[in-house]
Amino acid sequence: LLEGTSQNGAIKLDRADPPTFTFSGTTNVGTSNNASQAVTLINIGNQTLTFSYVSYPTNFPRYSGDANLCSITNPVSVSAGCDVAATFYPTSGGTNSGNIVLGDNAGSGEQSVPVTGTGDDVATQLVIANLPPTLSSCGNAGTITVSEEDPLGHAVASLSNTVTLSASGPGNYAQTYTATASAGVATFNLSAAALNTAGGYVYTADGDGLPSATDVETVTTDSV
Repeated sequence: LLEGTSQNGAIKLDRADPPTFTFSGTTNVGTSNNASQAVTLINIGNQTLTFSYVSYPTNFPRYSGDANLCSITNPVSVSAGCDVAATFYPTSGGTNSGNIVLGDNAGSGEQSVPVTGTGDDVATQLVIANLPPTLSSCGNAGTITVSEEDPLGHAVASLSNTVTLSASGPGNYAQTYTATASAGVATFNLSAAALNTAGGYVYTADGDGLPSATDVETVTTDSV
């Protein structure tokens, strides 16, 4: 049998009334909430407590700063204890939830700790996609996209602001395009802009106060 101790006093860790880790406020997607939460499991049985598995959700990883975590390599003697400790690393905006699950040799065979927190999906980078790396002369860049992405590489669906795409190249080539993002992705149709001179063309995206993104394509032959 297991009992847990927390800031709220003694808690019996069982399926009927498990302790819950609730991370208050919001944490940006792809970043870690450094405020860990923990519960100490006490072995109040008459034999050593062992674990066959201890599983943490991806968005609530175990807190590595705790030296006494419950694990398959950390058997718990009678009257001793080990910790279940987690931090919050949201992988999506809105509510993130799950369960920390422990398989053990106690009576029920499995214990769980529900965990919940709120993620805030915030764009941190612009990413240019679909730009051909090379073209023959008189070709065009076609349709390219600029995504406003969070640290995990997901387009932030709530964004619909203006994105600017600037192109520069040989022979004083310079063009500027604007597009309004839809679900965090701005689409630019550049099929009408023929690239007639060989050399490197640099595309720079700006928007929403994010760091500029740059990509390059090379036109491989002289103009025809």
